[in-house]
Amino acid sequence: MSIESLFKQVYEQVQEADAFASVKLEGQNIICQAKAADPETQAFYKLNVGDADDLHVGIYTLDRWLSESIEADLVEHKDDIEELLADEMYELGIDEGLGVFHFRDEDLQYVFRSKIPLVKGEPIDDPAFVDYIAKVLLSYEATFSQLGDLVYEDAI
Repeated sequence: MSIESLFKQVYEQVQEADAFASVKLEGQNIICQAKAADPETQAFYKLNVGDADDLHVGIYTLDRWLSESIEADLVEHKDDIEELLADEMYELGIDEGLGVFHFRDEDLQYVFRSKIPLVKGEPIDDPAFVDYIAKVLLSYEATFSQLGDLVYEDAI
């Protein structure tokens, strides 16, 4: 079994969820355009291969104002992004949250990202793991669609 199989199955589940403006599978990347109140807003949820023993899921934007609006919402409401993500994951049946790292990457994108460890000895495209990964990506969307300039009317 392969990483390609994992990504294909996650892609199919995420596409069926209709949570994103668009969903693309490009090799070992799933790229989902965020729905946003302002159609000019450019933000993308991505799932990709990280280091040899993990996957990365996150939201990426080149828009500094969008990143700052998300940060401002978190500060204003005294929310912890990891708790918000854990709440959304719990709603989808996942008991344990993930750490969230906020930084600017080498492509000058503003990023909120989590690492998902691969379980050694388990098939990477096991149906339970596929379901988990799809739910984590959907949890990211549910979390961030309620923050800053990403607030989408259907998300409220």
